[in-house]
Amino acid sequence: MLPARLKPSLFKASKLSALITLASLSIGSFGDNIYQVYQDAVANDPIIRAAAATLRAEQELKNVAFGRMLPQVGIEFNYIDSTEDNTPVAAQSSTEQTSNGYNIGITQNILDLSVWYQFKSASELSEQAELDFRSNEQKLITRTVESYFKVLRAYDNLASSLAEEAAFQQQLDQTQQRFDVGLVAITDVNESQAAYDLAKVNRLANQGILQTTYENLTLLTGKVYSHISLVSDDLPIRDPIPADRKSWVEMSAKGNLELLSAEYATNAAKYKYKQAASGHLPTVGLTYNQSERNITDGQISVLGQGTIDIDDYETTYGDTPAFGTKTVSLSLKLPLFTGGSTSANRRRAFAQYDSAQEQLSGTQRSVIQTTRANHIAVQTQIQTVAARKQAITSSQSAVDAIEAGYQVGTRNIVDVLNAQRNLYNAQRDYANARYDYIEAMFELKLSAGLLSAGDIQTLNQFMMVDKPATEQAALEALNQANQ
Repeated sequence: MLPARLKPSLFKASKLSALITLASLSIGSFGDNIYQVYQDAVANDPIIRAAAATLRAEQELKNVAFGRMLPQVGIEFNYIDSTEDNTPVAAQSSTEQTSNGYNIGITQNILDLSVWYQFKSASELSEQAELDFRSNEQKLITRTVESYFKVLRAYDNLASSLAEEAAFQQQLDQTQQRFDVGLVAITDVNESQAAYDLAKVNRLANQGILQTTYENLTLLTGKVYSHISLVSDDLPIRDPIPADRKSWVEMSAKGNLELLSAEYATNAAKYKYKQAASGHLPTVGLTYNQSERNITDGQISVLGQGTIDIDDYETTYGDTPAFGTKTVSLSLKLPLFTGGSTSANRRRAFAQYDSAQEQLSGTQRSVIQTTRANHIAVQTQIQTVAARKQAITSSQSAVDAIEAGYQVGTRNIVDVLNAQRNLYNAQRDYANARYDYIEAMFELKLSAGLLSAGDIQTLNQFMMVDKPATEQAALEALNQANQ
């Protein structure tokens, strides 16, 4: 794709063959496309997996708060081994016994506004957690696109530097031949050598950068890639729908997930304040208790009457002694003074609510500004792509004219080298402009809360699975362009 088209008359196949041996990355018959990479990221990205766990945890806040409004039931079993002396009475007695029993307690809040406001606050926080997770899902899409295109940008830079190195090698060989027959000065040879050496340095650097960007893609997905697909030249560059900026701002004000999350956070803070303020209010509760204690073993000793075993007692008086109670109570509690802590909590909660409101206001401004900036970026990149494409045509024409002038002696070698370098820069800038446009479109949809996996699938339609972004592929493309 990107390597410049060299004139066959100037190109030496042996030089390209030597360059092809520099390829360090193997390519298969197919490359991983961007949708496959996105699916890998969904399954393995640590950030989104952590966000999913956080969502599960935050959603339980609502259940915890709701549980406080339901009846609280508890049961207690006990075993008692006791000795009791009754000395004040006229007939002194003592009792040694063991017993077991149970107690069942049921409580129900009839009126407790603090519990209700806690539930309302927890409900808002659970909804906020859902929005935060959805926001992380959308951000994963943009992170995938960004990481994917970093590889493609690195590939384009390498392809450009490979083509530049090959062209400068040819130019050096030709200049050396012309110097050998006395047509040019040694300074032309030195200029060509310097340009070639610099191109070689750039190529070596870009080789390392390409491999590094593949490693960064692995960091996102946990999968090792040797090749990913390039973007087709057929990718449409067009205005967003709708095209006007005002409509995008309005959509962002209604659908931006960070803004909606901030609204839920503000509501949660409001209910937290009401919860703290209700600490001054009375509460009403209903309680039911049932308990029973059974004497299982022991002795009763009465002064002047001897000792009576529990078994004898049972024989004389019937069943094992049992003591049980059942109570139902309705309580009204009114806090009068808590050392100032209730008032302090109320003031603290109000300050947090005030802070949440200011943060919401700041988020609203930020969303509007970001949406406008993203819309401007899309429109700018549309024009930039067209201008960069025209620049390639102009640069190619300049190279052809200057090379022709150099052949007849009207232009020098520096002019030729600069023209060729400008051509490769124009090709690289055109490729980057297309990536910038795609990323700007995704960022615009993200700001409006409209980004989805469908956008990745749409982009995936323009992936060329038979053209991977590898060094060897760039060299083969360079070879094909000059056959």
